[in-house]
Amino acid sequence: MSTMNPFNATSLAGSSSKELIDLEIIILNWAKQIFDVTKTKTEAKINKKFLQYNINWSHLFNESLEPTYTIGGANTKNVRQSKDEQCLFKSTFTNTTEREQEYSFKTERSTRSAATINK
Repeated sequence: MSTMNPFNATSLAGSSSKELIDLEIIILNWAKQIFDVTKTKTEAKINKKFLQYNINWSHLFNESLEPTYTIGGANTKNVRQSKDEQCLFKSTFTNTTEREQEYSFKTERSTRSAATINK
């Protein structure tokens, strides 16, 4: 039996080596390991590609607290920040033809949060 590390961390692209823990992968890997250890002789004959793991998430306790923001380790309440708008994208379009034209664009902004999981 191969040993698999159930604690799989997914690295966030573009983040400064922060890691995001994928709870679903951890639980799924744990379930696969438990099945490998506890399977009966009849269950061992089942091809792994036919196995399906249905995880009941209804008993998962998820608590979301107000986030605490820091800039360089200092609490943001103690740091003066600019309240100015920040331009994410600017586009200018001029239709110099006789025909009607459609112009559309999409700009998205995202933020990242980090969570601490206590056992």
